[in-house]
Amino acid sequence: MFYWLVKILFWPLGRAYLGLKVVGKVPRRGPFILAANHCSWLDPVVLGSACARPVRFLISRRLYDRRAQRWFYRWMRTIPVRDSGEADHGAVRQALRALRRGQIVGIFPEGVGLDSGGRLRSPRPGAALIAALAEVPIVPAAIDGTHEAMPKGRLWPRPGRVVVTFGEPFMIGQGQSGGRRNRREGGAEEMMRRISTLMQRQERA
Repeated sequence: MFYWLVKILFWPLGRAYLGLKVVGKVPRRGPFILAANHCSWLDPVVLGSACARPVRFLISRRLYDRRAQRWFYRWMRTIPVRDSGEADHGAVRQALRALRRGQIVGIFPEGVGLDSGGRLRSPRPGAALIAALAEVPIVPAAIDGTHEAMPKGRLWPRPGRVVVTFGEPFMIGQGQSGGRRNRREGGAEEMMRRISTLMQRQERA
């Protein structure tokens, strides 16, 4: 209920102030990983608003543990993950449990931090690892306009035009050979390639 309340409250802001436009759609049922580019602190709110179903986002443990914000992230049912870059087995288990319950897990594959120019960065292996272990599809998504509305260092967004584009689901390892690690690495590259393709479509639109 809290998740939907936050979403309802943000919807007028997203539509009127940010000009939020949604292209494509996500599967109506079944678990999957929602993977998107990350160039602004506004991205999780925008992506969650654009998605027709609730999303369990992975979030930096450093942000999650801030006393003033912890209650909000807990009520939003986010999954905290360590910032060290090493595998966080506890976070992976939580994500797998959510997927087994038919839920959506939202991941920004580029990990912690933002590029000051809003450019796409190299992925960390977490999204591909979780997708491979859970044997669920990945839905790529591209977010455009949030960097201009709220770049790194800005505390409140400017009015603008934000577009979220959802791509087609795909499975890790489709058409790939080799060991499990090679398939995960290939899956991470394919995920970023699909996100990049969606971003290029947005630029041409």
